[in-house]
Amino acid sequence: MFSVFTQVDFACGNGTQTKFLAQCFPSVIGIDVSKSAIEIASTENTAVGSRMPKSW
Repeated sequence: MFSVFTQVDFACGNGTQTKFLAQCFPSVIGIDVSKSAIEIASTENTAVGSRMPKSW
């Protein structure tokens, strides 16, 4: 179940803004259509307990 304050970052790309949003919201979800961008985001944003962005 998602927090009331979940922020969704559509077209998150490499996760730069998703990482910033994670500092402002208790729950952030990054979504992108580019599998390679998601792979970069997953590699560069490896904070403990973080959920990696998803590719559609």
